[in-house]
Amino acid sequence: MLTTLSSFFVLWWMIDVRLVNGFSFCSGRLEILHNGIWGTVCDDQWDSLNAAVVCRQLDCGNVVESLRVFGQGSGQIWLDEVQCIGIETALQNCASSAWGVHDCGHHEDVGLLCEEVFYPFGLAAGDTNNSASLDGSSSVIQLLSPFLFFGRTYQQIYVNNNGHLTFNQPSVQNVPDHFPSYGSQDIIAGLWTNLDNRQRGVVSYHQYTSGNVLTRATQDINTHFPNLTFTASWVFVATWDKVVYFNTSSETSFQVVLISGSNFSFILMNYGDVAVTGHPVQAGYDAVYSADYFVIPGSNKGNLIPNLRSSSNVNFPGRWAFRVDSGPKSKKDQTGAGQVRSAKQC
Repeated sequence: MLTTLSSFFVLWWMIDVRLVNGFSFCSGRLEILHNGIWGTVCDDQWDSLNAAVVCRQLDCGNVVESLRVFGQGSGQIWLDEVQCIGIETALQNCASSAWGVHDCGHHEDVGLLCEEVFYPFGLAAGDTNNSASLDGSSSVIQLLSPFLFFGRTYQQIYVNNNGHLTFNQPSVQNVPDHFPSYGSQDIIAGLWTNLDNRQRGVVSYHQYTSGNVLTRATQDINTHFPNLTFTASWVFVATWDKVVYFNTSSETSFQVVLISGSNFSFILMNYGDVAVTGHPVQAGYDAVYSADYFVIPGSNKGNLIPNLRSSSNVNFPGRWAFRVDSGPKSKKDQTGAGQVRSAKQC
């Protein structure tokens, strides 16, 4: 028997959803929290409309696979016969059998894959936009939490329109340094090149100290760095959304996410559609005097950079993850699980 779960609205604060046993926050076996207990969802009547609601509820974009196996759960099966119409803001607002009423086994547990390699950005995420200016930058951004980068602690940052982050001063440089540059400043380059947001595209940023973004960051880091136990307390997201190269109409989208908690610091570099360019390019990071650096393979060749969307060092296409505090000397530990190449090889 189907019932509308809106009758449980008074209990909304007790209910949440998550994806577990996947390769990121946005993939895995679906579990829902009810009365303080996590349980699974049965795949009877499950379809793409149901999956779309979950992906949207988790800020994970659109559905890639609405039903995929991510292992069997255990314990409670909470929902069966779920039937969303696709406009609901949360799974608990969809019609379904009553809580705990089902004819399923855990071999029927729903798993799904959402597409979003990007963290939330744009107007809906409350981003601050950079001005549309050639070789421009944000004003100085005071960080809500210190960020440790290879032994140096920063309280401020600049988001530069040409695709890179700097800490001590803004950068107008549209021809990237070749890493290792042996320079005197720390640089994080999502895709450092000659970009022009005057013509089209938005460069924006936002930082978080609470909410779902921290939950997502915590799960992502623990997935990408399985030998650590980590809890995110601060996240900074900088996004270059459909920005064109100078003197072209070719659009490029990418994102740099800084994550910290306790004495740990990490960078995620997320890539969407990245167009070929004849401009010099560089993606990776370079610490003061190049004591630590990394070049994403192929990212310094304009004809190869479209491959960034499908490459990864953490088995998550379009994402590169790095540990960048003063932690382990091992490059393997710094660059996450499934490392492709070490810094010294690039």
